[in-house]
Amino acid sequence: MVVHDESEWLAVLRALDEPGALGQAVGLEFPRDFDRAATQLRFEQLTTRLSDIFGGPLIPGQGAHQDSSRFGEIRIPPEYTTTRAKRTRIRFPVIVGVSNFGNLATCWAGRDSLSPDTLTVPAPPLHLDDRARVEEALTDLGYRSVPHGILQTGYDGPNQWVFGDRNETWFIRYFAEL
Repeated sequence: MVVHDESEWLAVLRALDEPGALGQAVGLEFPRDFDRAATQLRFEQLTTRLSDIFGGPLIPGQGAHQDSSRFGEIRIPPEYTTTRAKRTRIRFPVIVGVSNFGNLATCWAGRDSLSPDTLTVPAPPLHLDDRARVEEALTDLGYRSVPHGILQTGYDGPNQWVFGDRNETWFIRYFAEL
């Protein structure tokens, strides 16, 4: 399924959003048909594929987070990326996030917690070359690459009760701790 615009993406995100129940992980942290072993295998394949594309060994973040709908993240260090701050030219890492739901994945320019330089500079938009390389790997492995901007829209699904009065986003729903 090729998704073209924001309304189509929001329809996909809503369709994948299963109502959860208090005290149960099913529906909130992962879908009813979640296959942890298959998700782990594909996550490892994604790490290998991104390592090949970016030209260096990558170490994935821990998979299958507790109390989270995020399966894991892969950090591509700044020395492998072309994403830089416009004015200062400081390089930024690229983060690839994988959800437990619907083969969803996304990427964004992150912070390099090891570098004090990036703490004072806002993360720039992802460089088009970095985005294209990540999307190539995601497509090759059957992930749905959700534009990060779409995930920043307000969450309006059936699990709003989990977030209380906070105005949460689709990113929080599918790629962060609940």
